[in-house]
Amino acid sequence: MKWGYSFRRNSTASDIEGNLLGQNMIFAFTTRADTDPPTIEYHPSQGTVSYDQDYNVMAIIKDQWGAIDNAMLFYQGVADTSPTRSVLMSLSGTDIYQASIPAQQSLGTIFYFIRATDSYNNMAWNPVNYTNQSQLYTVDVIDGVRPEISHVPVIEADVFREIEIWAVVADSIQLTTVNLNYRAIGSITYTRIAMQPFNNTPNTFRHMIPAQNTTGMIHYNITAVDASGNFNSTGFLSVRILDRTAPLIISVIPELLDNQTRVQVKANITDDVEVGSVVLYFKTVGGDAWVSRQMTHVSGDVYEFIIPAQRRSGVVYYYVNATDSSGNQASTLFEEDQFQIEVEGVDEGISIYYVLGGVLAVLMILLVLLLIRKFSGPAKIKDESPGDSSDAQPEPPEEAEERDIDAP
Repeated sequence: MKWGYSFRRNSTASDIEGNLLGQNMIFAFTTRADTDPPTIEYHPSQGTVSYDQDYNVMAIIKDQWGAIDNAMLFYQGVADTSPTRSVLMSLSGTDIYQASIPAQQSLGTIFYFIRATDSYNNMAWNPVNYTNQSQLYTVDVIDGVRPEISHVPVIEADVFREIEIWAVVADSIQLTTVNLNYRAIGSITYTRIAMQPFNNTPNTFRHMIPAQNTTGMIHYNITAVDASGNFNSTGFLSVRILDRTAPLIISVIPELLDNQTRVQVKANITDDVEVGSVVLYFKTVGGDAWVSRQMTHVSGDVYEFIIPAQRRSGVVYYYVNATDSSGNQASTLFEEDQFQIEVEGVDEGISIYYVLGGVLAVLMILLVLLLIRKFSGPAKIKDESPGDSSDAQPEPPEEAEERDIDAP
């Protein structure tokens, strides 16, 4: 604090010609207490502030003779009609005072000025003409907040079924658009669809991604824009499209072939995506182990396999398994036990043929022997001794007699 004090000074004055105008003139005055107001130096740091953020004001405030008693920040909020609200500014450094205008939570304009008071109650204002609103400092309150998106990602979905996408999107000022962007299986581009409020609920949005006709991955994200152009987006997400439906075995039809020795099994099988393989399992006559064989795709939905001939007659047991390209499996055993069909054995037929052939061969041999005995006479026994050899007369051959008879 400065106390009062006096000044006294003697002086002499003369004109340009040297004429003495006055001599030993005394000037004196006495000072009183500090009457000079503080000085306020302030430069706005920004012209806009988001509705959800405080606005910081910092000024350099000094007093020439004494100390600053207080500094006040007066402001008119967005919803106010005059700058009657005030905040005490705090000293944060040498001659540096600062304060914050609270977040307004709505759009508009803030008006404000600074007042400083020293210890002698001298006051200063910045701007000086603080009573004129057009002279006050201003800051525009804008929407600088992005919309908020809440979404539970869809991880898996079934083939041939629509995919339901939900999101809760909110904005404190005004939400304008919510979009679903997705890339279908096999596509290289994204499709953008505007999501609509569900049942007229302002913040709940829903849209269906069309059903996919094959397995694979769908990629998607959700974007939102508010009235101030603030943009927000989820990350890119993926949905795995799965085939969880087993093939359908419509019918299994057996047919006996080759005198009921072989069995042709035809199966009619479909799948919503693709049949991978069809296997026939069968037990041979009298066998205990299942034999597996791939069935051949004949045409359309028809598959077939021919169970080979059995050596013995009896019952052949069989069933059909079908597996699609995703590994889902169907089997006739799921619906009933095994199928069965009686067949003729090929070894038994061969044995009969051999027996009949043997009997026929024996009969032929016996017939030949009988014919030989029938047409051949009794054997002649001749006694030939050395003494009677000269008297023996040879018999003429039959052929010669026949020739004599036939001769004219």
